[in-house]
Amino acid sequence: MQRWAWLGMVLAGGAGCGGTNEASGGSGRLPADPSESAGEPVASATPPPSPGPAPSSDPAPSGSAGPLVPDGVPPGPVALADLPRYDIDQAIDDVAGTFAGKVRVSFKNPGATPLARLPFLLHPNAFAELGGAPGGAGSLAVTAAHTPAGTALAWKSERPTLVSVELAPPVAPGERAEVVLEYTGRLRALPPSSNDMFEQAFASLGSFTGAGASDYGLLAMGDGLVTLSSAFPTVAPQRDGSFDTHPPARMGDLAYNGVARFHVRTAVPAGVDIVTNLVDGAPVALGDGTVAFTSDGDLVRDLVLVAGRDLARSSAMVGKTRVTSIYRTRDARGGKEALAAAAAALASFETRFGPYPYSELDVAEATLVGGAGGVEFSSMVLIAGMLYRSPDESQSQLAGLMKLWSGLSGGLGGLGGPGAGPSPSAAPPAGTGSPASLLDTMLEFTVAHEVAHQYFAGIVGNDSYRFPSLDEPAAQYAAALAIEDRHGAAAAARAADANVKMNYALYRLLGGPDRPVLRDTASFRTGVEYAALVYGKAPYLYFKLRDKLGEARLAEAMRRAVERYRFQVVSTEQWTTALEEAAGGPSSGVRATFRRYLEETHGDQDLGIDESGDFVLATLFPPEMVGTLKQAMASLGMKPGALLRMLFGGSLGDDAKVGPGLDPLQALKQLGGLGGP
Repeated sequence: MQRWAWLGMVLAGGAGCGGTNEASGGSGRLPADPSESAGEPVASATPPPSPGPAPSSDPAPSGSAGPLVPDGVPPGPVALADLPRYDIDQAIDDVAGTFAGKVRVSFKNPGATPLARLPFLLHPNAFAELGGAPGGAGSLAVTAAHTPAGTALAWKSERPTLVSVELAPPVAPGERAEVVLEYTGRLRALPPSSNDMFEQAFASLGSFTGAGASDYGLLAMGDGLVTLSSAFPTVAPQRDGSFDTHPPARMGDLAYNGVARFHVRTAVPAGVDIVTNLVDGAPVALGDGTVAFTSDGDLVRDLVLVAGRDLARSSAMVGKTRVTSIYRTRDARGGKEALAAAAAALASFETRFGPYPYSELDVAEATLVGGAGGVEFSSMVLIAGMLYRSPDESQSQLAGLMKLWSGLSGGLGGLGGPGAGPSPSAAPPAGTGSPASLLDTMLEFTVAHEVAHQYFAGIVGNDSYRFPSLDEPAAQYAAALAIEDRHGAAAAARAADANVKMNYALYRLLGGPDRPVLRDTASFRTGVEYAALVYGKAPYLYFKLRDKLGEARLAEAMRRAVERYRFQVVSTEQWTTALEEAAGGPSSGVRATFRRYLEETHGDQDLGIDESGDFVLATLFPPEMVGTLKQAMASLGMKPGALLRMLFGGSLGDDAKVGPGLDPLQALKQLGGLGGP
């Protein structure tokens, strides 16, 4: 996923490019007409295939378009018949903000002993479990458990995010447990301004150094869009031969899962359209003003749905995959730009990392909050609605101040509009451009980052609690490659500076210490530290390997590693070993590079960061403002770091040792095993 940390600072400075907590702007404005990019030539040492014909508008669901995973796609080490299966009936009211559902789960016991209890995770309740305020997130509650025949099953709520169901009798190894759970839930109500760029920027300033949790709006409704992510009881994933019921973390992704099979029927009020990460059929009238959609998919890790009453679609083919952008009608310009970016990125990644296994890839506008710019799911990515709109549409007081500042300074180019910004063929240099062009570059990089997650987190799964060092750095690197293929090496270098390196550079300038990356998400103190190290420093291990091995050799190694671990859940160590073996063994330097960037603290040297603050100033602010700031700071005897600490309320300096932590409930069980009182 992507989470914005520097957005408020960038807009406050009027810069044209800026860093983010999990990835920010990209490298160049997208064409207004997506057909220009759907098959445009690109400059690259390894040119990607053309994404295919020009996009077509498709305002209505296309109906069942065949299987999500076409015939001939190997499922990996597990046969489809052995995967968990979820048969879900759900009904959603987008007026009251409530939903109800029933899921029949068929789970094959993979162990060597009888299975007496099946644990289910309720991911939407993570915010509450982490101490979030009531109303700050959606909620999910199990109301009943029984067999398909209706026999009641005993169940227990272990904590807000964990429910266990007793299986009577226990299920033998290799046999299937069949459980039906009924549940209800409530959507978080988001304010109408949730997709206002300046409102989100202001919110990001308020949480700049915070360590609080957020649900990112993944079970919520607001600004005409409804999002349901993981809104059903999910069997806990397998890790090291047992169920992983680890408590939620404040940082990073909210969940990870193994692959499964889904058959879903969704009832909504007539007039509401939906899109899921499965293959969706056309709506069927149920009577009384209700319609139902049927959705099916295999080898996916989760279920996500976006709904609205004014959704539009544009599509393009990339090889055998139909890429579709779904957006509110008012946001057609941004929606078509998202399509062009997604098609170009997927074409680039298929060349480097191997064939995309799904027949569909959906890119959906969603009302994301809490600093989130995008969130990934199997065969679908969500992109924050604020990235689809012109800053001219903002009603925020901050937007008014920006207009006033722009008029007074005369050098920031104003807020701009749909036609503002550089030409499609070239990315703007860091520190230039208007907020309008900033949003376009943010949109492109965000889409590329999330599409990259189709490979890293999707095809190759990982435990995002313990190993964010696997998928996020790879997605950052891949996003820069997509920019390079589309706009050239110079644009890619600027994109990496603004969207990768900037995370680390600003954190260090604010006094944050360089620390190892290879650790549990719970051990990161703040979101800024997490972004700086996971999204800022760690991705450069791939840039270093590219220099060391050459582009073709690294791409082939990554392609072979993806093929080796397709549809599995692996650790960073397993991924490192696979890359090392594919690159030629220990002499390749793969393991030493991973160790240097993930376990050691050479970030300043490796990324070329110093204490002058020149890189940060040049990236955040236009050149004329940089000169003015330097003169003002010199007259005050102030350095850039002191100015930024004053703006953001203090230093991030913290030399205390970190992690690893523990699961208190599990530790209590271990203590109980010692005997005594």
